[in-house]
Amino acid sequence: MPNTIFRNNVIERITNAVFQASNAFDIDHLGLRGRVREIAIRELFTPFLIEGTAVGSGKIIDSLGKTSRECDVVIYSKSLLPSVMYSEVGFFPIETCACAIEVKSKTSSQEMADAILKARSVNQLVLSEGIFDADKPQTHNVIRPITAFLAFASDLEVNDPNTQTPEFFRMLKLDNNNGYSTPSITSMCIVGQGYWCWQSIAQKWAFSKPSKIYDEVIDFMSGIINSIPNMISSRGHPRICKYIMRPNR
Repeated sequence: MPNTIFRNNVIERITNAVFQASNAFDIDHLGLRGRVREIAIRELFTPFLIEGTAVGSGKIIDSLGKTSRECDVVIYSKSLLPSVMYSEVGFFPIETCACAIEVKSKTSSQEMADAILKARSVNQLVLSEGIFDADKPQTHNVIRPITAFLAFASDLEVNDPNTQTPEFFRMLKLDNNNGYSTPSITSMCIVGQGYWCWQSIAQKWAFSKPSKIYDEVIDFMSGIINSIPNMISSRGHPRICKYIMRPNR
């Protein structure tokens, strides 16, 4: 059984975030994106961060010069590379990133398609080696950042909340990822509709149905936070030289 004190605290935060996001949508259309992102960072992401991680907004980069599209929320490790290489708003080396989250006030086909393109821009980045033997980089398994999508409402109606909703099938239809087995977005939560998580080993989707007290958001947050320690550990000790030293001639 969950701890009632902690669970109620989390439910209160989520309820407040959903309420604020709804008000932002009704009142401030021009600043909607920034306002909803601010609400999500303050109420949902920052309080759940583990020691050594932080949250920001910006673009993710790799040592080959590739850059992702703008990411609403980036959860990253502060311990893998020098702090000069990232800031709360700016650029984040892919080796430090645990999760890139697109946040929307309300989904639509256009918003979902945009989120998929942003996720693909993160997925195409290359992680440099973090394990070395006598200064020679070694091949090792690395867990890639989670590419996630969170929306506080949907433009699609749900007939049965216990089954897969139209949002899930819309995402699958829009994500024509050229035959790759791993979807572009690997974690998705639509408030009031559910939470979906791609299980890479089983190669299938897991679904958590929604509840009146936002269990879908609790599961979404828990899934991301639970993944961070192993993800960061898999990165080893990446080296700053990949980013700042000229290659050997």
